[in-house]
Amino acid sequence: MRKDAERNRERIATVARELIAIRGADVSMEAIACGADVAVGTLYRHYPTKADLVAAVIEHAVEQVAELALAADAAIAAGGDVREELAELLRQLAARGAENRALRATALTLGVPYQLRPEESPPAPGSRVDALLAALDRILDAARAAGVVRPDATRMDITVLLRGVLDVELDEPARERYVEIILAGMQPARG
Repeated sequence: MRKDAERNRERIATVARELIAIRGADVSMEAIACGADVAVGTLYRHYPTKADLVAAVIEHAVEQVAELALAADAAIAAGGDVREELAELLRQLAARGAENRALRATALTLGVPYQLRPEESPPAPGSRVDALLAALDRILDAARAAGVVRPDATRMDITVLLRGVLDVELDEPARERYVEIILAGMQPARG
């Protein structure tokens, strides 16, 4: 793909994510093209349907989460504070709540698969989802070894606990409070 076409795709996906977060499934392809400063024909060449565009936005969102997890994993491997890296990862994920809610609702409206359920359908080896899950496992291994989380803590625990934060409209102080509650609840039992 040419560099300008690649930039167009990236700009379209970014604007689509932002507009979906604001307007949901009702956002028009024309509004997305206008916001991305591309012709409608260019948008349709890259994404023939809104469902194709939403699937690409979901893939982009997964890519961003993978980058966050890989960065936290690398920071821990380089000697960073395990609790702080895990807390910052959870904060960054929680901050995506409104965007995730709108994207999930839009995906469901358009019939685009949204849920990541590795236990039902394992990711392809070497995929970004595979890298994301491996990074989360390493982060949790380090957190267990450092006594930051209980010995039986799993990434499913994080998913379930964080879901409540993602599914409710919260301001930043409330999100921070809930992330701290999640971390406190995952600590090993004392005594």
